[in-house]
Amino acid sequence: MLDGEPRVVAVEARETGCPPLAFAALAYFDETGPGVAAMHDAFDNIRAALAQTLGAPTFTGRHQDEQRTGWDYGYAWWSRPDASLVLVQDEFDIQFGLDVSLWAFPASTTFAVPVSRYWET
Repeated sequence: MLDGEPRVVAVEARETGCPPLAFAALAYFDETGPGVAAMHDAFDNIRAALAQTLGAPTFTGRHQDEQRTGWDYGYAWWSRPDASLVLVQDEFDIQFGLDVSLWAFPASTTFAVPVSRYWET
């Protein structure tokens, strides 16, 4: 986890017709052994903390990465009047292993997971 380390927020505004977005990686974990359990614990704890502020998520669920069959990743999506916020477990940057990230999109963004595909388009 990134305890005590600064978090970087990435913001992208596009002229390609894709929605602008912002995201912050909140935690990274090794993809072996206790790293997977720690990632699930971190996701559950962060989701609970966000729910205290934002209320219950609009959608929650699991998704699978195309590159890793049999692995489930969680997500929680809050639809707000001014933005959509998504907490997601992912492998956005595989060199760092597994991550828990918070993404922000305009309120009108269509719902789809994994959300990291928006960055790649």
